[in-house]
Amino acid sequence: MTAPTVNGEEQAQQELGNLYWLSGDLIDESAPGILIDAAMDKFGRIDVAINNGVLIIQELLMK
Repeated sequence: MTAPTVNGEEQAQQELGNLYWLSGDLIDESAPGILIDAAMDKFGRIDVAINNGVLIIQELLMK
């Protein structure tokens, strides 16, 4: 069985849910807790991670 394909809008919505989870505004059950650790390792500060995530979402929506 193959995994369903995800279009850009669905992917952006999923990423947005993950960003809400990271920011603490909304707990998205689909976002794994390891995201915070990965974001802190990569970006150092959570606000920087969220800002970078928003840029990624905008880029996905433009495709």
